[in-house]
Amino acid sequence: MQLRKATNHDLEAIRVLVAEVGREFGFEPEPKGADLDLYGSVDAYFNSSSLLEVLERNSAVVGVLGVVQRSATEWELRKLYLAAEERSRGHGRRLAQRAIEFAREQGAHQLVLQSSLKLSAALSLYKSLGFTEVADKPHSATCDVSLKLNLTSIP
Repeated sequence: MQLRKATNHDLEAIRVLVAEVGREFGFEPEPKGADLDLYGSVDAYFNSSSLLEVLERNSAVVGVLGVVQRSATEWELRKLYLAAEERSRGHGRRLAQRAIEFAREQGAHQLVLQSSLKLSAALSLYKSLGFTEVADKPHSATCDVSLKLNLTSIP
């Protein structure tokens, strides 16, 4: 298993993975909505204040992690997807911890994310890492829960 910075050459594999995982839970890709960052300009990920990494097994993309800056003190965990065969092996925790580490390195005070109540394992993972539900309205039709991690209160 290798976690590495994504390149433009990875974008199609990332799109396929995101679509496959979404369909597994009853969601269709949203090229003009939640997934615009993968179908429009991906420049938001290719700068020093953002992160797009892929998890590979035998040269195949089996996971993706995307973190973007939303404000001077807030970053968003935009993408965390794992192929079905890679779940329950600690990879989700590894990717989420990488997102937290990256946001803290950038000086973030908080890391936010939006998810779906259908993704109970993911929500349990996020909550085990200290994320709490907040009242913010999700900006995607497929998301129905917003979470936040206060990075100034964890060592």
